[in-house]
Amino acid sequence: MIDLSTKGVCIEDYNHEQVAIAVAAENSMTYRLNNEIPRWFISKYKGECIVNKNIKACDYLFLLEKENQKRVYLIELKGSDIHQGVLQIQSLLKFLKITKQSNIAAVHGRIVPSKYSAPNIRTNDYKRLKEVLKSLNGELKHKNRIFEENI
Repeated sequence: MIDLSTKGVCIEDYNHEQVAIAVAAENSMTYRLNNEIPRWFISKYKGECIVNKNIKACDYLFLLEKENQKRVYLIELKGSDIHQGVLQIQSLLKFLKITKQSNIAAVHGRIVPSKYSAPNIRTNDYKRLKEVLKSLNGELKHKNRIFEENI
């Protein structure tokens, strides 16, 4: 995995902090991560700041750290095109070069559309990303407008 410590200018809101709630929000879409006790240290990065300017990446990356364990959450806040959100998560995941050998316990993908149609989530890209994240001990999930989960 690339070294995110060199991407300090990309940090937005949280920089290795034990916050109770980490939030990514744009327009009418919100992703909320409830950080239960014992709390994880969370850093929030702007996705497109991490990659090269010609790469379209997902909106946010949350890096969670606790007791030598790391988790990554790739967050895309999307209008209605879930397929485009899948491609943007894939793009950042590829750029980060996360593999099973990386020091990451799990990598998760989250898409928060304002609305979606069921056929959009059955594309080959969606299925492929879901399998890649599963191989990295993670999951791909989506939920309309407000996505809230506990860790």
